[in-house]
Amino acid sequence: MVEERSAGAIIFRRDKDEKNKIYYLLLKYGSGHWGFAKGNIEENEKPKETTLREIEEETGLSDIKILNNFSELIEYYYYRGGKRIHKIVKFFLGKTDFKDIKISYEHEDYKWVPFNEAINLLSFKNSQNILKKAHNKIKNTLDQFVKK
Repeated sequence: MVEERSAGAIIFRRDKDEKNKIYYLLLKYGSGHWGFAKGNIEENEKPKETTLREIEEETGLSDIKILNNFSELIEYYYYRGGKRIHKIVKFFLGKTDFKDIKISYEHEDYKWVPFNEAINLLSFKNSQNILKKAHNKIKNTLDQFVKK
């Protein structure tokens, strides 16, 4: 079985007027599902480096600040070319101050949505679970971000 490793982030921003309002960035993939920015880890690349590169490639955002003490793994299986792939994705939590996105060719659409809408839009249970963990972390440590 082939193993594939990726990294990505749950990206959020605070409302400029109502700082307590949090919006999450969801991307719509060509297959029709909604998820987070992520991509394959390249040779000699660390997961955080992959995450920042993929975010910029997929959204145009280059100001992302990664939360120091949040990372979660999700694992799943899928088939490509008749082969079963074991996918392992490391997710970080990233904050931006910008809401304008330039989506890449990999995506059909994007939305900035509050937590409850994000939970309903996310296509997969493991994505919903990781968003719940991220949301709890944000509520507890909103101002503890570091620059990349």
